[in-house]
Amino acid sequence: MSRKLFKIYMVFVIVLISFCYNCFADVVQVSPSVVTQTYGNRQTLIINATGGEEIFYSITGDDPETRGFAYDGPVPLDLTGDVEIKVTAVSDEKKESYVIKYNVDESQISKLTTLEEKNFILKMSSASVVELKPGAELNIPSGFEYSISPLTENPGFDRGRKISISKDSNLDRYFSLVIKKDDLFWNFTVHVAPETKGEFSRAVVPFVFEQWKTVRFTDTKFIYQIDDGLWTSWKNPVEIDRSVSHVIRWQSVDYSPLNPVMTYNVPPIPTLRYIEQEDATMVLTLEGDESYRFSKNNDVQNVSLAEGLYKSVIVDAFQGEKFFGLIPLDIYCQNVCQGTLYASVLVNRKKPRAPEFICSDTSFIKRNDVTFTFSTEDEEQIVKYSVSNAETVDPLMFSDRYAAIMVSGYDASLHNYDFKEYDDSVISLKADDENTTVFVIAYYSIDKWNNVSDVKEYAVVIDKCNFFVSENSSSSVADGTKENPFTNLDDIEAVVNDRKFTRFYINGKVNFPDKKVSLKHDVEFVGDKYSKIHFSDKSAMVLSAANCSFKNIAIDSVCPDSDETSVLFYGSDAVFSLDGSEVSFARYKNATLMNFSKSVISVKDSILSSCANDYSCILSALNSKVDVSSSRLSTVSATCVNISAKKTELNFINSRCRVTGTMGRIAELYSTSGQISGNVFEAENPDENSSGLKPVEPVWKDKKSSVVYKASSNTIKGFNQE
Repeated sequence: MSRKLFKIYMVFVIVLISFCYNCFADVVQVSPSVVTQTYGNRQTLIINATGGEEIFYSITGDDPETRGFAYDGPVPLDLTGDVEIKVTAVSDEKKESYVIKYNVDESQISKLTTLEEKNFILKMSSASVVELKPGAELNIPSGFEYSISPLTENPGFDRGRKISISKDSNLDRYFSLVIKKDDLFWNFTVHVAPETKGEFSRAVVPFVFEQWKTVRFTDTKFIYQIDDGLWTSWKNPVEIDRSVSHVIRWQSVDYSPLNPVMTYNVPPIPTLRYIEQEDATMVLTLEGDESYRFSKNNDVQNVSLAEGLYKSVIVDAFQGEKFFGLIPLDIYCQNVCQGTLYASVLVNRKKPRAPEFICSDTSFIKRNDVTFTFSTEDEEQIVKYSVSNAETVDPLMFSDRYAAIMVSGYDASLHNYDFKEYDDSVISLKADDENTTVFVIAYYSIDKWNNVSDVKEYAVVIDKCNFFVSENSSSSVADGTKENPFTNLDDIEAVVNDRKFTRFYINGKVNFPDKKVSLKHDVEFVGDKYSKIHFSDKSAMVLSAANCSFKNIAIDSVCPDSDETSVLFYGSDAVFSLDGSEVSFARYKNATLMNFSKSVISVKDSILSSCANDYSCILSALNSKVDVSSSRLSTVSATCVNISAKKTELNFINSRCRVTGTMGRIAELYSTSGQISGNVFEAENPDENSSGLKPVEPVWKDKKSSVVYKASSNTIKGFNQE
């Protein structure tokens, strides 16, 4: 948006005069303000009667017209507690009544925590009207917020600071200053009184102008001539065309050649000229006769010129204020009052509201990439924004840190944002698929007066992968976030297959769905020493070209009376790992804990058991790669084996393995390579008449296998080898 140092507006007075009577005929309560019903100080009544109404007020509950007082200026009200003021405005055309209610609680000051704040309130409260000269500063402590002449209950507050207006301002006016601290409010009446610097001389002529075009002659001792018309007494008012110049002459009724003829040149109605200075101050001047001057109009009490005649009117506003309205100004030419012009003024030093941040996903935790735009209260406002670099954070820790952004506010000293202008386009944010990603959006707006809003920040948290599941969840809106975790894994299939990678944090004991779940994308389960996933007899996990890992998770599917499913985990082209986990699996006849082909399986620091009556196996692998280390494997069945591998690379190291049954082996290997070392192999035959499994080897391999295995490199117990 372009910025001009000077803006000049030309407004024709005929339009202004007709406009002012429609807009100015109103009664406005200036003080007490309407922001709240309770103030911590006694109030001063200020009313603007802009249509020439007579105002009456009563503080006793009586009818203001019959038992009240006439309002003629600010009225100090020495009242506390509940206050009710009745106001009646009377004009030639109508009568309207108003009731003003508020409460004064002077004990509010005791709730302030700093001496600076208390001293400010005491000083401001010491006078019913606070006097302030243009150019003088009023220092509002930064612990307060303030609003000047608020017209609504939600006016917007600025942080306390030094406020002032130009020393050249020559408007005499009253306004409300509302001070806010949390839920405490004070309302003070401030009077800006410029020093009188205008010219005071006024010419004495025997006529007056009424509403510009009507001339009423006031002295019967004279006869009058307008332009080239006849000389006459002009007992009745005369209308003239004020769009052109005229000449009025007069002389004594008693004719004499020696009588002087007096002359007054009547100029056309001038044009108001508005000049907006570089500092946003507005200057009003008159285009026309050089002798034109502005003067105070007495119809409006609370906003007027200082006494005197002025070539220009300087209009300014305080920091944090939007000063606007129609100001009646009497116009003089050659020191003769010509009529009244109404200046429509606006000086805006109130910061605009920050833009509205509009995100395609309003959830605090967003599950997909998002887009955002901005909206402003005024289409002419410029929006500046900055997007931080994507930051990867710990999903267990980020919530508290970034939620604080929403309430802490912006501190420029803590940031080094590179702001750029928003061009009304849709902005996309793309996050990592496997991590919690945070973008911090900082933004503010600039209005056409160059006022700058507060800088706001919004943390866009995109977490495509992390979901929380807890047996203790009581949320009615469970969405898988840390604050509202799922209670079970019923939605696992939909969640996992809808994204590239999913991580579940398990708290307590949670249930897996009572069905065979097919997972096509990568998934990870993370827990602690109390984390457990229960698989029913109908539960099973099928991995199709997907990765799956369990970290610190206890898994149980002990259903010794069921053969609903005989394999707990199986898949093809998969990666499956168990780290620090414990798995207990039992079925009635057959039980194979894991069955994979063309896959990579890793078991580390884990305890695995499989139990059935006829056949039991921990892992069956085909065309795969298997690594087992520092783990404990146990199978129980008539016929059992820990690992059965075909065309597989097997590395079986530093683990403790046990088979219990009438026939069992630690491993059966077909066309398999790798190494087996550092393990403890144990066997037990539950037949009381047998001392072990005999004759059998703990590890059997065919001739095509090249596994490096030596009995001496492992500890063997309970096996009677052939």
